[in-house]
Amino acid sequence: MAGQRSEDPGCHAPITLYRYQMKQCVLYCLLLTVLASCSQMAIYQSPVHTNSSTYKTIPLQNEGIASASYAGLHISAGNANHRGHDYTLNLSGTYHRSHNFEGFQATYGANFMLGNYRVRRFSPDSSTSRYDGLGFDPAFINDHTGNKFFGAWGINGSFNAVMKTDIGEWRILGTELSYTNEFGNYLNFRRKLPVYYANSVDPHNQYFTYGFFTELVNTVGDGNTMGFKLAWTNAATKVTTLERDGSGRPYHEFTPRFLSATAQVTLHKMTMYGQANFGSYASSLQGGVLLRLGSTKKAGKAAGL
Repeated sequence: MAGQRSEDPGCHAPITLYRYQMKQCVLYCLLLTVLASCSQMAIYQSPVHTNSSTYKTIPLQNEGIASASYAGLHISAGNANHRGHDYTLNLSGTYHRSHNFEGFQATYGANFMLGNYRVRRFSPDSSTSRYDGLGFDPAFINDHTGNKFFGAWGINGSFNAVMKTDIGEWRILGTELSYTNEFGNYLNFRRKLPVYYANSVDPHNQYFTYGFFTELVNTVGDGNTMGFKLAWTNAATKVTTLERDGSGRPYHEFTPRFLSATAQVTLHKMTMYGQANFGSYASSLQGGVLLRLGSTKKAGKAAGL
């Protein structure tokens, strides 16, 4: 028809093909994202991780107690492994001494722990090797699942600067060190697990940590206090995650660490607390009771050992 321009359908073909390819690309990227988010790894660390730092009572400086001894009973339950795949439960007993000096405080003590680590089964297609080359062997691990007993003993110490407030004191900044020696079936499981059958395995029985904390403690009556503590704790050694291709090349290294938040109430000689721990491939909830032992030594500016 005169005055009308006929369009060649073929001129739209490149645009149509481009849009089709873009849709395919977007769908492919979305699929990779979903697969990556659903991927699973097998990471077996020390059960002491997130459990190495129990709360330790220190009398307020204005109480005039230079040194005191405490016995404690603690229980902790949590998750471990990638995406909280495994379960942990442990009970520990502690003993520590606390000391008040002019402007700073210190503690030292010992602990003993007994617990259970439940190694859970993986689905046969859990390995991530199809997506990112970090596969593990679900079949081998599934042959060794179940409850694994573990135990540990250790020593610890802390040191912090302190400043008095109108209603209590602020433990401005402190550092805490711990050493733990592990034993039991779960340690044997990790040591017998071939490196390339899991993404990461820590075969060590000795566990060192160092950390930093701050705590605010207020009086809530005659001889009673309540407080809140934040702490950041690191392991002294790194854990290596390896590929399963047999090359022995490290994929990456990470330092196990955790953040803990503690709320405590002290009623005269007894302290009750709750603590939440969030760490590298592990988390736990902890609670405990500490009791001050015997008579306390009062002094002005110095504390006896």
